[in-house]
Amino acid sequence: MAKFVGLTDYLGRIVRPILGKYGANDYRELAVNADGQVLTAKGGSPITSKATGSGAIAKTVIPGAAFRLLRVELHLDSAPASTAEDFTVNIDAGDGATYDIKLIDLDLYTNGVQDLVKTYGEGFEYGADDEVDIAWANTPTETYGVKVVYELI
Repeated sequence: MAKFVGLTDYLGRIVRPILGKYGANDYRELAVNADGQVLTAKGGSPITSKATGSGAIAKTVIPGAAFRLLRVELHLDSAPASTAEDFTVNIDAGDGATYDIKLIDLDLYTNGVQDLVKTYGEGFEYGADDEVDIAWANTPTETYGVKVVYELI
């Protein structure tokens, strides 16, 4: 894949920036060069992976390349009125369970959480075989929207 640099590709050809769909709910800035080749922008081009619903959250983000986690956002239509259940965000390490880490472990009911934004950035770089797993049982069936924002490095 060609490297994207500003409004030219690595050969200096002019490219046209576009917003492209990378996965089922993942969007990133892309560019198309004069030959119609799609170029992926790395670094400084955040990718947003989204999920919504009113059942359990079981979202896995698989960047497929080394990445930096930038932000996790959660919005509920209302703070859970019953049932103590933990909302978790984990890094599922490609090197095996011994290296998995928990970034967020929060009982949304006990803490009265309706909105949660956790920022990351520099220092939260992961390998191409690492994944971000988000889970919440959502027994009270709150309608939710969750976003994971990251960039390829």
